[in-house]
Amino acid sequence: CLVYNYQQDFPSNRSLLYKEAIDVQLKEWNASKRIHNNPIYRDMTLPFEELLLSHIAYTYFIKDEYFFNKDEIAKFISDFISDNLNAPKFLDGTDILKAISIQQGILLERAKNIYSFSHLTFQEYFVAKYIDDYGLLDETIDKNLGNPKWREIFILLSGIMRRGSDTLLSAIGRKSKDYIKDESLFKETIKFIESKNTSNIQNKLTDLFLVLVFCSNIDKYKGTKTLIDLIISLDRNLGYIIDSSWIVDKKFDVKHHLCLYIELLDKLELGSSVSKDINTVLKQYQIDNSINITDEILKIFSIKFLEFEGSSIKGINEYFKSLNFLIHCKKASILVTKNNWNRIEEEILSFE
Repeated sequence: CLVYNYQQDFPSNRSLLYKEAIDVQLKEWNASKRIHNNPIYRDMTLPFEELLLSHIAYTYFIKDEYFFNKDEIAKFISDFISDNLNAPKFLDGTDILKAISIQQGILLERAKNIYSFSHLTFQEYFVAKYIDDYGLLDETIDKNLGNPKWREIFILLSGIMRRGSDTLLSAIGRKSKDYIKDESLFKETIKFIESKNTSNIQNKLTDLFLVLVFCSNIDKYKGTKTLIDLIISLDRNLGYIIDSSWIVDKKFDVKHHLCLYIELLDKLELGSSVSKDINTVLKQYQIDNSINITDEILKIFSIKFLEFEGSSIKGINEYFKSLNFLIHCKKASILVTKNNWNRIEEEILSFE
């Protein structure tokens, strides 16, 4: 609301949205403070304050601390000022903390003498800014990639880094494959899909979805949800077609929703024989319901039924989640080079 009131529009990039929300608060405070004679309002420049907030955010975030004791944070601010040769030395940490919390609302007093950022995402944004400012990307990837706590920070970081997100995206792609490094059956399934489909990645993943639904012990409803979410991230229309047509009441088997399945497969143009072959079997079943749908599909594909262990299914779901995270970071990025992204797409579905 703050950004919309100021600009009458919302930026599409998440990092830009939070940057502009913070800028609005800082700029409005900067404009209003000119009516005051107190030196704290004259000498706290916007770049200096952004730097201070990023130091606070990062220092406490890596310690898993989201609430700050007043005396501790005031001392932190005072130490930061004293260590900066260009900072105005007469400013007091307690006064600065009070000014920031009262005038801006970026830091708030949650309880008596207990402060925090007004919104966790503000802290995460400043953490991402600190990482970019001080060139800590490689270190942060090594220590925190795959940690759910850092997920939003990596997405925000993607939208901050002006030199581009190729390094981060490549690292996420490699991390994704780690989840299935020992899953030979699943990797063979991917190879099968690759042999049948030379189209784009979302079409290949949709073919994978079809094979897992009809030819594996993975739950058709709960077990494929992470894959559907990934397809939605890649192609919203395609993903929603699958989501609305396939995720039906789990009490019913495919035969009770045959028309929906056939209608869906008739709509899909995936550039491969997988969906066409499955659709052929479903239409045969309409004529002769004595045939076993799965057995017929396995016969056409010349593959065995895919029986995954529980631990394997967990790893496969983590693989899909990680790829979804990769797509979110790519969409948030300012710069993604075409060659690097093409290489990443090839590698995440490529197994020796």
